[in-house]
Amino acid sequence: MAELHIIGEIVSGVGFSSPNLFCSWKLSYGNAWKELGGDTEGQTHVDIPSDYTTAIFSHPIHVHLATRDVQGWPRILFRVYRESIFGQSELCGYGVTYIPSTPGMHELSCHVWKPVGTLLHQVLEFFLGGSPELVDDDVILSGTNRQRICTTTSGKLKLRINVITRNFDKFNVDI
Repeated sequence: MAELHIIGEIVSGVGFSSPNLFCSWKLSYGNAWKELGGDTEGQTHVDIPSDYTTAIFSHPIHVHLATRDVQGWPRILFRVYRESIFGQSELCGYGVTYIPSTPGMHELSCHVWKPVGTLLHQVLEFFLGGSPELVDDDVILSGTNRQRICTTTSGKLKLRINVITRNFDKFNVDI
């Protein structure tokens, strides 16, 4: 089988209006793919930046996958949260980025957005905190009905990803 190694890190989060950020991530891929090693999901630590502009995560990502087809090429779903002064996790946004299909080192930016609720939700968010969350992440990954979601930009994640491909030619898997 053709093999794909994804080695890298979630470097930082920039442009968020909240301090005390952390990020959870999950690798998503199609049925033709098989996990051979590494972690396909994880969570960073909470960073409290002194300048409130850049949250440094430096969270490692290392996954080894195998496939016979490029259908369902891997992508990473991110959820960025902030920790409130009461220790509660409040959603800052979602982001999705595909793993590059070319071997080598890649610097990526993943734009993060969050759903905008009704006027009542916005007033409650302003006074009480919290944010509307999606019931099912499949809306983000599948793309169906995604155009119906009203969103606002909340920041972006910086990633550094090394992609190593092996035996794609041998097994006639065209990227």
